[in-house]
Amino acid sequence: MYCEECGAKAKEGANYCEECGAALKKIKSGQKTKKNLKLPSKKLSKKTKIIISVVMALILVITVLLLAANSITKPEEVVKDYFSALKNNNVDKIYSYLNVPDKEFTSKKVFKKLMKDEEKIINYAVTNTTVSPDGLEARVDVKYVTEDNKTDTVTINLIKDGKKQMLFFPTWKMEDDTDLVSNYKIKVMKGSKVSLAGVSLTKKYLNEEESSDEVDVYEIPLLFKKDYPAKVVYPMGVTTNMLVNVDSFFNADTLDFSLDDLSDKDKENIEKAILKNIQYIYDSALADKSYDDIKNKLAKDEDLEETYNDFKENLQKRSADLASIKFTKVNLNRANVTDDGALNVSFKINYDYENDNDKNDDSSYASITFIYNDGYQVIDFNNFKTYF
Repeated sequence: MYCEECGAKAKEGANYCEECGAALKKIKSGQKTKKNLKLPSKKLSKKTKIIISVVMALILVITVLLLAANSITKPEEVVKDYFSALKNNNVDKIYSYLNVPDKEFTSKKVFKKLMKDEEKIINYAVTNTTVSPDGLEARVDVKYVTEDNKTDTVTINLIKDGKKQMLFFPTWKMEDDTDLVSNYKIKVMKGSKVSLAGVSLTKKYLNEEESSDEVDVYEIPLLFKKDYPAKVVYPMGVTTNMLVNVDSFFNADTLDFSLDDLSDKDKENIEKAILKNIQYIYDSALADKSYDDIKNKLAKDEDLEETYNDFKENLQKRSADLASIKFTKVNLNRANVTDDGALNVSFKINYDYENDNDKNDDSSYASITFIYNDGYQVIDFNNFKTYF
């Protein structure tokens, strides 16, 4: 027999429930108890209901997260996320996918500098995904469009790096061996100071076996296959800025000197040095000064004495009536570093001159070679005009 109020089982013959004290109704013989007996269920407490709700919500959230994680950790989804970062220029995320060592020339800081001038991607689509039989490697083909509406395709290689996301799902990394160059060599004039993307090439990178009396050869263990901005300070005081196109095919670059690489300040200083020195040489020749009279203002060189004396003789012989000359403007045409580390410059120069009380103006082409020792000093000159 059971209590109709609380459902507790009562002792046979009892009149009252021992649990709740309610009066017990006796069942007549032959009466069916299942139909007449009402067994009230216990109501759940508010606390129990909250606990059950929280557990069910957690199960739902975990299920959704696991399904989402399973989706986003697939190779094609990783590549989509990578290209989304490229599209949005999210350099931090791009670098996080690269399987590269964080060294001096492959650091995130350097990578950010190199990405500034990268061509922007405006759209992309994954066209094919292939996973190796052992599941450790994947190849994902992507078609993309750049901001200048060029279309291209690329195959991204990925590898599992052994780490797990959310305890269960694999982590894929870009296998960027194709975008890295090992043991890249930089050749530059002896004694020059070189930096790539703001990182100095110190002595630890110097390959002494391949360096010579004229050239320093630096060997860098690892570089991105990108254009590195380079700054070179030459011994004669000239600073150049250029791009080093790192390429695995040649695996080396010689930092040649070029006029286009000069800063505006260096160009101006060279022009001033040309005007000053060419004026001094012409004035000295017209005044019939000997080489000994002027040598202290020129570089010490045995051949320079012969060059000056020949020039003075030709000027006095061919332009005996030249009274004066004033150089007014220089236009640089070409500049390069000689094997001896001197700066050779070709230029056009404008001038005014007086000849038999007749004033004229003209221009001519010439070249001059400087060494640098607390300023530019002439070590050679060619094609100085002698007929006026």
